[in-house]
Amino acid sequence: MAEIAEFAAGLLSAARISDTGTAQSIKTRHNKYFMGTECDNLRATLCRANSHYLPLRTLAVFTALRLLIATIMPSRELVIAFDADDTLWHNETIFEQVHERYREMLSRYHDTETVNRTLFATEMRNLDLYGYGVKGFTLSAIETAIQLTEGKISTAEIHRLLELGRDMLAHPVELLDGVAETLAALAAEHRLLVITKGDLRDQERKIAKSGLADFFSHVEIVSEKNEASYASILRRHSIRAERFLMVGNSLKSDILPVLALGGTGVHIPYALTWAHEHAVAPPDAAGRFIEVASIREMPAVLAGLR
Repeated sequence: MAEIAEFAAGLLSAARISDTGTAQSIKTRHNKYFMGTECDNLRATLCRANSHYLPLRTLAVFTALRLLIATIMPSRELVIAFDADDTLWHNETIFEQVHERYREMLSRYHDTETVNRTLFATEMRNLDLYGYGVKGFTLSAIETAIQLTEGKISTAEIHRLLELGRDMLAHPVELLDGVAETLAALAAEHRLLVITKGDLRDQERKIAKSGLADFFSHVEIVSEKNEASYASILRRHSIRAERFLMVGNSLKSDILPVLALGGTGVHIPYALTWAHEHAVAPPDAAGRFIEVASIREMPAVLAGLR
């Protein structure tokens, strides 16, 4: 609210100086208020003001009122958010390939089950410190290797683990089937968001490399996906929970927290699921929990919700 008030004051101040000449400069300085479908009419109004159709004093009042209304009364449009890893592009398969090489490296010391169990325990112990993503995984893998080999792992093998981590970070972004076409169709009628967790730089890289960024009005990269983080995002974007739909492959991170807030969840299972993301499907969510096999089914899902 304070930012909205500051913006409105800036408009009114400019209006006292000139009726028509400063609309574009105000738009430039406050561009964050002119993003998304909610502000299309505001952009059109600014263009008209620049063409001397409206005095800027009228524009200031009109714009301030529109922004205040948008802040106080969230839109009734259905907002759709997507998870990223294993929902829009492949991710867990990359980790699994590295896991195979890791188990092979340690096979002369321990069996596969012991390696898997110990690595997972190390990852969970370090999660609060390292967070999600490749970097945290790589550090936990090195720690586990030192533990399981009782310090016998060589510097060359540790170097190889670091190389595997770098290879994962540089891996091409491979979209899942139907993602680009489906997002293009949905973006024509709905405001789309990405809500993902993990390493900030890595997630930003993947979003940029995916070619999908233009479909989304906002991208949220969070350290954890729980009720509190989703509630914060909904407040920040003035989204009503009952008009919010989250699409993702993880019941634990993408679906259950949103259902708890009163939103709708569309679960698209991926071929592999990290043990930390395992959860039991909700027994009853009053028609707000939907499971489909492919993102290509999203238009049909939305048609059924109307």
